[in-house]
Amino acid sequence: MKNLLSYWQWDYSSLAGLMLLLIIYLLIWQRYFAARLLPFLCAVVLLSLCLFSPLALLSSEYLFSIHMVVHVVILLIVAPLLVLALPDQLPRMLQRFFTVVRLHPWLSWICGVGIMWFWHVPAVFNRMMDHSGSFHEVLHNCETISLIAAGMIFSYPVLRERDKMHPLASVIYLSSACVFCSLLGLMITFAPPGLYYHFLSSQDPLQLNTVIQRQWHISRADDQQAAGLIMWVPCCMIYVGASLYLLLNWFSERQEETHPSPTVTKI
Repeated sequence: MKNLLSYWQWDYSSLAGLMLLLIIYLLIWQRYFAARLLPFLCAVVLLSLCLFSPLALLSSEYLFSIHMVVHVVILLIVAPLLVLALPDQLPRMLQRFFTVVRLHPWLSWICGVGIMWFWHVPAVFNRMMDHSGSFHEVLHNCETISLIAAGMIFSYPVLRERDKMHPLASVIYLSSACVFCSLLGLMITFAPPGLYYHFLSSQDPLQLNTVIQRQWHISRADDQQAAGLIMWVPCCMIYVGASLYLLLNWFSERQEETHPSPTVTKI
């Protein structure tokens, strides 16, 4: 365990991408930086943990369940934080792109939900996780970038103050996404064990398979079922929690419009 906790892997392509993100944010949107600092820094910290910490090792080599945790964090936490970090005035190209997203939110829904389904099609997933392939690193980076981009596109119509949908439309938007993520989670949970065969396989660079299976008592079937449950339950909790928050805000605003608070006149 000590060796595992001390293992931080510095993937230079991912590190270069993260540094590029920091440079773009600081140089292009520096005058907005102070106002959007907190969500941006939270997103960078979480993304760094997903890419470089021991979580990255477990996610890429050993446990499907940890791989799913990383996907959920990137798609449903990091990406929305980056949307909240966007300045009010976007560059013209981004403004045009997000205008399309605002006018056609069903496209952003398909993008957000579809990318999660795509990367968990067994044939696609196993090919992407195949370390013997010459394009493994390229596919892995494409997966991370696509999850961030799709998560931002999905979150934009709900979170962007100037362009967000009506609260009731947002609730339908999020609830339907919850249903489809639950379906994917159920399919993974009850699929035949070993369908995602990369994890707990013969490749064991740190000799952790014995620790995971004998000390942690996690089998390949348990790991796959846990991954499906993570896709099913936490994802839906995020969607449902966001829906309830939007509904409560909407009811509160309606109540204030219907029953405005009395104004106190000075004598």
